[in-house]
Amino acid sequence: MRMPILPRKFFIWNTMMPILKRILWLGCLLGTAEVLNLPWSDSPLAKASAASQHPVYQRPCPPPGYVKDAWKVWFRGREVPKASASTFVDLGDGYGKDNWRVFFEGREVREAAAQSFAALTDGYARDNWRVFWKGRTVADVSPVSFTTLGDGYARDNWKVLWNGRLVEKAAPTSFETLGDGYARDSWTVFWCGRELPDAVPSSFEVLGRGYARDAWNTWYLGKPCPSPF
Repeated sequence: MRMPILPRKFFIWNTMMPILKRILWLGCLLGTAEVLNLPWSDSPLAKASAASQHPVYQRPCPPPGYVKDAWKVWFRGREVPKASASTFVDLGDGYGKDNWRVFFEGREVREAAAQSFAALTDGYARDNWRVFWKGRTVADVSPVSFTTLGDGYARDNWKVLWNGRLVEKAAPTSFETLGDGYARDSWTVFWCGRELPDAVPSSFEVLGRGYARDAWNTWYLGKPCPSPF
């Protein structure tokens, strides 16, 4: 037995009916607000919209540094073992110390001398004998001439570092940071510690938002790209 073929209008009507009902419902709510001269916040539509929105639970952020009471020290909810609360000082950038020990993010930095220890920037720190990056000793760097440059770069009189690692071919005497991870010396251009072999230092400039260029080429986040400018 063949099924009867319904006219096309039947399908169009069935499709449009839910949409028309919703439009009429919204119109009634808006009309009620207008007739009663209600402000938008008191209208039925606004209340219905607010009721449908459930607040999203946001996990509270841990404190950025150390906290202590009279007996103990904590870093982001974890107790710092061996830390003396009475003499403990938060140095910033994850570092802290008491009169005897140095800590990074709650872990003891065993090779650091507390009396001369100082936190710098970008994870770097130093005492009278060593340089550190995020709590780890950086070998063969002079703390006396060591200075941070920004964007993770640092140098002493003989070497340039990025995030605690040696930057090959970088000349510390002429080295400068340019922003967005880019840097240069008199002969070479770098991005995040990596050499950009085709870049010309004399004409190199940072354009912002990861872009940079010299007289011939353009880079985005250290990679060659077509110029958008």
